[in-house]
Amino acid sequence: MNIHTRFILHLLGRLILTGFLLLLSLLIIFLFIAFLTMNSAIEKDLTTAEGLYFSDRFEIKEGNATIDEHLQKVLQKQKSWLIILDSKGDIAGSYGAPDSVLSSKHLLSAADEVPFTDIQTWEILNMDDEPSYVMLGKHHPEEQWMSKVQDEVDWGKGEWLLSTKDQRQMKKEGVWIQLTDPDGKVLQAYGDRPPSEDYTYQDLLQLDDPNQTVHQDPLSGNILITGIHPPAEAPISVPIHNGWFIALIVIALLILFSTFWYARNLGTPLLIMVKWIKQLSDGQYSQPVNQVGESTIYKRNGKLKRNYRLYKELFSQLSKLTDTLKSNERHEKKVVSSREEWISGLSHDLKTPLSSITGYAQMLQSDQYEWTPEEIRDFAGTIVDKSAFMKDLLDDLTLVYQLNSQALPIRKEKTDINESIRRSIIYFINTAQADIRFLPAENPLLGMVDRKWFQRILDNLLSNAIKHNRDGTTITISSEAIENQLMVIKIEDDGEGMDAETLSHLFQRFYRGTNTSDSGSGTGLGMAITKQLIELHNGSINVQSAPDEGTRVRLILPL
Repeated sequence: MNIHTRFILHLLGRLILTGFLLLLSLLIIFLFIAFLTMNSAIEKDLTTAEGLYFSDRFEIKEGNATIDEHLQKVLQKQKSWLIILDSKGDIAGSYGAPDSVLSSKHLLSAADEVPFTDIQTWEILNMDDEPSYVMLGKHHPEEQWMSKVQDEVDWGKGEWLLSTKDQRQMKKEGVWIQLTDPDGKVLQAYGDRPPSEDYTYQDLLQLDDPNQTVHQDPLSGNILITGIHPPAEAPISVPIHNGWFIALIVIALLILFSTFWYARNLGTPLLIMVKWIKQLSDGQYSQPVNQVGESTIYKRNGKLKRNYRLYKELFSQLSKLTDTLKSNERHEKKVVSSREEWISGLSHDLKTPLSSITGYAQMLQSDQYEWTPEEIRDFAGTIVDKSAFMKDLLDDLTLVYQLNSQALPIRKEKTDINESIRRSIIYFINTAQADIRFLPAENPLLGMVDRKWFQRILDNLLSNAIKHNRDGTTITISSEAIENQLMVIKIEDDGEGMDAETLSHLFQRFYRGTNTSDSGSGTGLGMAITKQLIELHNGSINVQSAPDEGTRVRLILPL
């Protein structure tokens, strides 16, 4: 899965999770609002409650019930009374219940006889599976006053006569009364409710209210209205409004948290990458670490931490880049060190033949001695050898720079490979103190090579095999074709071999495995040049060697 697809799935997953959390929060808030609304409605009228409401508001211990103080206040506010019965039907506790009901042997019949009272019962299931019962009686004082005032009204005259005691009691209980004619005109009124100028017919139809009672005299048609002011309380919409306010706060916090959380998940890896890149630009080729030196990106087992998996390709490439830069830095240091060593050795190699040339020239120039013709020829031979060595050294340097700058011309042409190998062998066989053997391919081996540089490859390999082995070493050269596509040339000897360090630096420029004080030991560029020439022919070279086990060189080139 590429980073584009993974990024889309990551974003989609976060949106789904955020949406789920948002819906869950809204559901919880709606349930909370419903609970507030239900509680508000119950505390306005206990007859709308369920048994669960009462089960948490009283406790029966050893046959005695303790009623919650809050429930007592609600009962008092609603002018209601409560009786709690145990599983046997015995009274365990009560609040505000009439004595006539409490002293009766038959509670239900006694409660029904209490005037102007509604009776409702609930069965409460307890943890011990023994039920208890709640009996609620709700007084209707407006109906009580309606009955009492009716006896004091002169329906024909449209007036009543109330005693001072009744008026004080009505004021104490918040009761009001009004008497109107059949057309709704207010004839007389008492109480805190202001008299209406007139009741319309529609107003008379809407007089039905839980807190008031209406009676119309069948003879006169006059209407008596009694009512009671409910206790002051917050409207039912207040908890709903508070709930919505809480919902808005929760949603805002959820969105803020989701934004911060998602930004952190996306932004933290980007900040780490920026920090990593800055470290690389400052030459610090390592991963970012925390205060205790542990990687901030990878676990101890080498796996990416969860927050960084979205960008795993980028972190993988940064890790590879870091390793490459670190390797290049080490390699550069080695190259600089090797170059300095090589230049030091090269300076010595140039000084040695140059000193010989200068010394012999000064000897020939001196008039203090008379040199014989044989001595003069011997001096001249030494000068020629040293000059040739210096020329070879300078030629190798020129060739190295040509190879590095890809300026070396390659002219490939069809060549008999076996014949080229024979020429190299003939060149060395007359001077080398080694047993050189050639095992050519059975069929003619024709390849597209640059004859000059291919001959240089063979000469370098044979020269190394002869120069770095003792006299009498057997050197075997063989050639073969592989499916008419590749040719394989092997140069094997049973000589001294090489140690692992020399083998690892064999194709490195500026590295010389032999003593640089010997001017005849070579320039230290031969194998590096050989490898580059082989690669220019689209080939490869492999060398295997061990001390006292000889060396095996395998050269593979396309036919």
